[in-house]
Amino acid sequence: MDQKLFASIINKSESPTLDFKREHYKLIGGSDADTAKFVKDFISFTNTVRETPAYIIIGIAEESEKIELIGITSPVDDNILQSKIKDKIYPRPIFSYSNFVYNEKVFGIIEIPIKKYPEPVMPTIKMKGLEIGKVYFRQGSSNIEANGREIIEINNWITNVSDSIQSHKIVEEVTDLTFREVKVLMSPLKVNNVQSYGGYGVEKLGKELKEKENFYEIKIVMNDKIHDIEDTLERYKVKGINSFSTMERNSKNLFNSDKFGDMTIYLYTNFDSHSHLYQAIRKKYTELLMKKI
Repeated sequence: MDQKLFASIINKSESPTLDFKREHYKLIGGSDADTAKFVKDFISFTNTVRETPAYIIIGIAEESEKIELIGITSPVDDNILQSKIKDKIYPRPIFSYSNFVYNEKVFGIIEIPIKKYPEPVMPTIKMKGLEIGKVYFRQGSSNIEANGREIIEINNWITNVSDSIQSHKIVEEVTDLTFREVKVLMSPLKVNNVQSYGGYGVEKLGKELKEKENFYEIKIVMNDKIHDIEDTLERYKVKGINSFSTMERNSKNLFNSDKFGDMTIYLYTNFDSHSHLYQAIRKKYTELLMKKI
């Protein structure tokens, strides 16, 4: 997600692929009905026949087709949302949650991608407004139960998604990897815990490291798998954003050359580096997927 894409999304009205929520779902300390509302939204978006990802944007109110950018004050961790559907839906659907800053306010973004499943997604337990084995989908800006004909249509679509989206072919088409370029500090020296103290920000800490002997700032193409990048971002929640992550690399693999011999190189990256990389990858592959649909 970037500023331009977010602006284009919120410029639209609620639809089968877009929903605005004034406040976060009450998933901590809320009632079973609160959880059921989230589960039903999620099932319905996943089952909706569409050509683009679906989004639930939290922190926005819509009245008479006019939106109010409210923002959220208490962002929710992605793991909480994931845990709330884990044993309540089958097949277990894929989605992501992120907090996004726009116009100096924080918004929650739930993105539900287009993905192939062996059958429509259905509730596995009875909850308020949900029956076991029933199929729900979005019609307009509402969630409704599908009838026989609609179930067939949803089943045909959701079980054949990958016929039109071949992810491995998309990956093969990416030859320009500049979107994966990241500035890092490189050194043959290993420092396990690089954190700021005494009010030092990460920029000041990075500047001091660059001034030390055997530390160099370079730009590299980061080929890490996206789930590894997600794990690194999660670790920053423990270490804090004013810190650096230490990554070990082989010089031959890093530079694709024998120029530096076969030695261990340590890379030091900060939260912003990984966050920008993560968003750049998501944006790039979303663009490629949209061309394939």
